[in-house]
Amino acid sequence: MSNFIIWLTGKSGTGKSTLAKKLNEYYQNSIILEGYEIFANINLDIKTRMLILGNISYLLSKKFIVIVPSVSPLKKIRKQISKNSPVKFFEIYLSSKLKEKNTPFSKYVDSIYEISDDFDLEINTSLHNIDECVRIIIEYVNKNIQGV
Repeated sequence: MSNFIIWLTGKSGTGKSTLAKKLNEYYQNSIILEGYEIFANINLDIKTRMLILGNISYLLSKKFIVIVPSVSPLKKIRKQISKNSPVKFFEIYLSSKLKEKNTPFSKYVDSIYEISDDFDLEINTSLHNIDECVRIIIEYVNKNIQGV
């Protein structure tokens, strides 16, 4: 199986990091690229952060299946990252009716979040438990990675 990128996007508190950890357990030779860990003490605008995450994911995809749990609120930039990907790219939009995180950064990125009109898969994480969400993603990816 060739490498690919799973980009988990959605507002804060939708389960992106939790799902990424479970997907990482399933896929051998995978790595999680957490934006908040990379940019913890670096003051960059959102567009630049997203583009850097995209570029790092491209580099890592040469050796790994890359799982990126990131709010990434700008749909134009997500589209650009997807278009420029050297490997199959899955944009998975997570929605939820659960309460979102309440940090200043989370409030900001949630307030500017733009839902794509052409994401690959949407999962409402308030309707499915974590294992069901992981199963849905794995089934979708495995079905759509054939022949790549």
